[in-house]
Amino acid sequence: MNCKEAKSLFSEFFGQELPQEISQSLEEHLAGYSPCKKEYNLASQKLKLFRDFCHLIYTIIQMLFYPRIQGKKSHEFFCVKEFSKRNQERRNMQKKLSSELEKHGVKGQIVSTHHLVHLEDEIEEKHRQGFFHTELYKEYLLEFKFKSPERMPDAQSLIVVAYPQPQIRIILNWKGKSYPVIIPPTYLYTPDRQVEKILSRLLSPQGYYVAKATLPLKLLAVKSGLGSYGKNNICYVPGMGSFHRLMAFYSDFPCSEDNWVEERVMESCKKCIACQRSCPTGAITSERFLLRAERCLTFLNEGPRDFPSWVDPAWHHCLVGCLYCQKVCIRNNGLFGWIEEKAKFSEQETKFILENRPFELLPSKTQKKLSRLDLVEYYKILPRNLRVLFDAKL
Repeated sequence: MNCKEAKSLFSEFFGQELPQEISQSLEEHLAGYSPCKKEYNLASQKLKLFRDFCHLIYTIIQMLFYPRIQGKKSHEFFCVKEFSKRNQERRNMQKKLSSELEKHGVKGQIVSTHHLVHLEDEIEEKHRQGFFHTELYKEYLLEFKFKSPERMPDAQSLIVVAYPQPQIRIILNWKGKSYPVIIPPTYLYTPDRQVEKILSRLLSPQGYYVAKATLPLKLLAVKSGLGSYGKNNICYVPGMGSFHRLMAFYSDFPCSEDNWVEERVMESCKKCIACQRSCPTGAITSERFLLRAERCLTFLNEGPRDFPSWVDPAWHHCLVGCLYCQKVCIRNNGLFGWIEEKAKFSEQETKFILENRPFELLPSKTQKKLSRLDLVEYYKILPRNLRVLFDAKL
């Protein structure tokens, strides 16, 4: 049987019981590599949803207008039982998914894609109220995509995940000295691929798929109940503090238990101003909850612009990003010493970076080091950032 014949069977017999010989032939065709296998799985899921809906409507009508048939199981009881059974299977699958993530030291939550519009509305409302600096809005927030991807138009779930991540230390040799330089958590995005593989391994056998999502991850994580905001607007996850990387994925896996909560700030933040005192740029204020992100060192050292004149060079302490507010947070007690050394750069390699030599002209070993550190996208700003770090340490 080829794909054309299989597709004609979908339309002719779908939802009906197939003759044994045809059924066996179709099963053999779908068991191998078949481009129409995904189409069949999607159609099957739609049929299941449609039947569930019909059963539920019929049950409601039966319960409202018809008496129970004494001595027999009524049809509505059977339908409700069947509907509950399928929901229970999905809940079990959702629990298995969470359990499998936890085995890898990862935490996750699943919410319905219906909340995409809520995420978008919240971002746009804050923008209308003038909470976002124009440059910040253009550089960061316009990148978000609040629609299911084209290759998964029927996505039903958003899976948001927190992956524990340490600080990364690299050593750069320059003018006869060795300089240890820190990269904060969240900048290594290799875990995104690892988590996607875990999810695919669990969901693919059931006929479901996953696709990376580009969304406001901190807001999504807090709304899903995975974490809570700190006064510094960073998301804190129980057991991980702020030492994690957030990521999200679309899936056509049905969301059986939808968690969606109000934004909440950690109780420990309500009477604490440690992060506010430690922020040298005044990005964290008592005037409002939302961070003045345009003053945050992270925004300033991730972007391509020259540093404003009001920024003291001595404030710089990370290759990219900033750790001032996270250093003093009690929710990171026991975590701040978690540092992994990843790479050493010779004086010649450091010279090439400071000269802003085109990435493709760097020695292959230097390219590999930067690629493993996921610093390729930041390569153009590294010369500027390294110079201020070296000047601060001299």
